[in-house]
Amino acid sequence: MTGLPARSIPETGEAPVSTRSFRYLRSLYLPLAALLIASSCGWLAAAELEDYVKAPDASFAWKQTSNHTTPVGTIHSINLVSQVWQGITWSHELTIYEPKELTHHDSALLFITGGGTGSKPSDKDHEMGFALTKVTGARVAVLHQVPKQPLLGDKTEDTLIAETFVRYLETKDKNWPLLFPMVKSATRAMDAGRPGRRTGPKARSRDSW
Repeated sequence: MTGLPARSIPETGEAPVSTRSFRYLRSLYLPLAALLIASSCGWLAAAELEDYVKAPDASFAWKQTSNHTTPVGTIHSINLVSQVWQGITWSHELTIYEPKELTHHDSALLFITGGGTGSKPSDKDHEMGFALTKVTGARVAVLHQVPKQPLLGDKTEDTLIAETFVRYLETKDKNWPLLFPMVKSATRAMDAGRPGRRTGPKARSRDSW
């Protein structure tokens, strides 16, 4: 019986494709397993999320940094600190777009987006913000840096989320999953826009949103 030919190893010393593929799959296994286990255990209970969001945090603060009038409306820029999570302060750019003409005076849209730490809204972001005010007929608040990233070894987006699930499984600390501070950052953005929180000559017109 003739055996199968042996597969040679490249002379360059590089591992065979099969070995490299296995290493790649192994590197993905732990984050994927973490997500599957956490999902199957049903740990992400609404009560736990509610407890985390409602927990007081002395770091919560906001400061209006500028008002900029444009031909289509006013841009209110706010620096928001939503929380301290696992010893890390979450800071955000919160931008409120107030069009010159409003249809819904008592409503607003909160649009949540990403962006790296220290990034600032661009001209395209402002164009999108006012486009949303035109579509909705209401004020629009855009919350940036959700989640705060990069973190935990320069990780971002889904890789960062998966890493926090891994740390939850290792420590059993229910506050580790990144989804909790992401939700809290949105609620703090809404808290910062409640009536009575604004100051300045245009405070009355902004309170309703």
